Amino acid sequence: MTTEKRAAFGAIILVILIIVGDLAAGFLGIGSPSAKPRPDCTNNVPAILQCGTTSVTISAGTTTAFTAVTFPVAFAQIPNVTATSLGAPPPGIFASGFTFQAPGAGVQTWTSMPAAKTYIYSPGALINDCCTIVVPGAGISGLSCSFTADILTASTSGTAVLIVRFSTTRTGPLTDASGSLPISVNGPQTAVITFPTITDTVDYVSVWGQNGGGIGDNPQFFAITLGCSLSNQAWGILVAGITTTGFQVQIQDNAPAVFTNSVSIQWIAING
Repeated sequence: MTTEKRAAFGAIILVILIIVGDLAAGFLGIGSPSAKPRPDCTNNVPAILQCGTTSVTISAGTTTAFTAVTFPVAFAQIPNVTATSLGAPPPGIFASGFTFQAPGAGVQTWTSMPAAKTYIYSPGALINDCCTIVVPGAGISGLSCSFTADILTASTSGTAVLIVRFSTTRTGPLTDASGSLPISVNGPQTAVITFPTITDTVDYVSVWGQNGGGIGDNPQFFAITLGCSLSNQAWGILVAGITTTGFQVQIQDNAPAVFTNSVSIQWIAING
């Protein structure tokens, strides 16, 4: 083989090796879009997840205050929104307020609530997910929380309850918070649940139920919320009026505030 032929043959082999390397990289996902990290507050995709901060000031002598938040980019569907106070909250402030099912979003029916521990509204919830939120782990770690449901139609089983479960991923494994909320009486119902010490940066928190009556047991809910407080707290940070373009953060006190307080709040909105 002449020198020229050997050089040409070597060049062909090099091209083949480059092509094979590119194919292998594509197959393994190296450098491909599938290797990009999941959206979070530092790498958010506005159509799926948006984050931001705001503040709410409650004046001395008043019991409520709110501020409106507008999403930088409108969502295609109404997202789930969580709000957490930044740093140590002033005296009398709940540490975190979360909304699973927003007030004013319309009643939802859990058709044939089963006896087994089941994700709320399943299997319909798997198509139209209302009740999984993503929260900072520090916002619930070690806290006792007021778990509230506004019930239009109570369960007929007599022993049905809602519970709260959490995980570092949407698919689990899941851990139960302590406590449960009976849903056998119409109207707003509240129970205390408690989270253990949590060191996760972010957790998925969801509503489940158990002890339903099965076929014919169809409880209905207007709203489902969670307010997590320090042991001596009396105020709450709540999220309301969620739309595709924004929401309201509200502070509610059970007595007139003694001092004027401004609360810095981080919010997370997720859709998907």
